[in-house]
Amino acid sequence: MPTHAIILAGGRGERFWPLSRRDRPKQLLPLFDGRSLLQRTADRIAGWIRPDRVWVVAGAEVMPEIRRQVPFLLESRCLVEPAARNTAAAIGAAAVAVSAVEAQAVLLVLPSDHWIPDPELFREDVERAAGAAQGLGGLHLFGIAADRPETGYGYIERGAEVPGWPGTHRVVRFHEKPDPERAIEYATRPEMLWNSGIFVWRASAILDAMRLAVPGMAPLLSELRAAVNQDAERARPQTQEALARFFVRSPSESIDTAVLEKHAETYVAPARFRWSDLGTWVAWGEHLPAGADGMRCRGSVVADESRDCIAYSEGGLLALLGVRDLIVVRMGDVTLVCDRNRAQDVRRLVRWVARQGDLEEYL
Repeated sequence: MPTHAIILAGGRGERFWPLSRRDRPKQLLPLFDGRSLLQRTADRIAGWIRPDRVWVVAGAEVMPEIRRQVPFLLESRCLVEPAARNTAAAIGAAAVAVSAVEAQAVLLVLPSDHWIPDPELFREDVERAAGAAQGLGGLHLFGIAADRPETGYGYIERGAEVPGWPGTHRVVRFHEKPDPERAIEYATRPEMLWNSGIFVWRASAILDAMRLAVPGMAPLLSELRAAVNQDAERARPQTQEALARFFVRSPSESIDTAVLEKHAETYVAPARFRWSDLGTWVAWGEHLPAGADGMRCRGSVVADESRDCIAYSEGGLLALLGVRDLIVVRMGDVTLVCDRNRAQDVRRLVRWVARQGDLEEYL
């Protein structure tokens, strides 16, 4: 059974503002070794999954840059979403497109902005999950062992291992992002795993689950399927028009809340590969070398009598004096100063800026 990779590249990385902007979201930025997170995602599957089995879902405004950064992407595998509708709609559209090409395909769903430095372990884990998706059926997720209290991730509570399928556990329940006290408790319980947002399932399985869990999407999926071009090598206008209608009319829901939390046959595999979603400046800073004073800096930064700060400067000198536990980012026309413990709230700040109406140029 062939495996197709679905790269979800429509996110904006709002918690990574002001470096991440609408026209250059986090996944397209060269954060490590001159390569973007999108390119690193593509690197993990290159030479393993054929180019004609690699799909990307993203907005029209970033698709040209995506194709520039990942030249092996075929135009017919680039699914344009004219309106952001969260992961359920993006995965549904991709599942329809893939199933029109290979009805029995297994889908590997990959966010485009994760840091995974163990490509071989990643591939082995995916191949094991793909085998389970084919033989056992159901919907399969990867969980990450929690190594600290974390309020920014959803959690998966794993149950018993499925007989005959080593490493595959039934999901007992999903847990929303916890408050600090509960996060401390979760970090002590080995059955509590971070939800990585990486999924493996048959295309038919996720489409059936969507039709059952989100009845309003059933006619939209059927209409899209009827319009999808059977010739995968030519993206005809009616296919893109059908995609546009599908996204505009689809509800904006995450795949987790819309489908996974309701599905009876959901499984989780504890990942052996290292993982970070690099969702905040603090998560990014963890991958920089720390000085004796705990400072983690990139760019033109000087610091005196300062401790445990994350500092990034692009386009000028950033100077810190007598401060600690801050995130300070200088990005040309925007400077961010944030308590290090409020990194998750940068998204809230971005949305406040958007509501002002006259500050759009800074987003």
